[in-house]
Amino acid sequence: MAVERDNLDIHGIALILTVLVLVTVIVVISLQIVYFVASEQQFRRKVVDVTAVEVEALNRKQSEELRGYRWIDREQGIVAIPIDRAIALVAQDLSSAGIAAGPGHAPHAGRRPWRSG
Repeated sequence: MAVERDNLDIHGIALILTVLVLVTVIVVISLQIVYFVASEQQFRRKVVDVTAVEVEALNRKQSEELRGYRWIDREQGIVAIPIDRAIALVAQDLSSAGIAAGPGHAPHAGRRPWRSG
């Protein structure tokens, strides 16, 4: 009868086990980093970088109001004119009155200089 010797290399097994645990930890941490980076990119692409439809519609409406003619009060003859035209008229009005236009000047405070009719 042959006797079998127990020749387990405990140090080799411990080394292999340690290496496998370290590789597993590195893989898990790497996957978490990849996940968080991808998650942040998706959030930015889907939420942050996308302008809301309501905001776009509001911007479009305000832009149309600033660049078009419309009645404010038809009975009193008050109209809205394009902002570029209003700026030109105010500058012309100020230069003809000899007033320098600039910040802090409000030559028409309290009155509406342009009325229809």
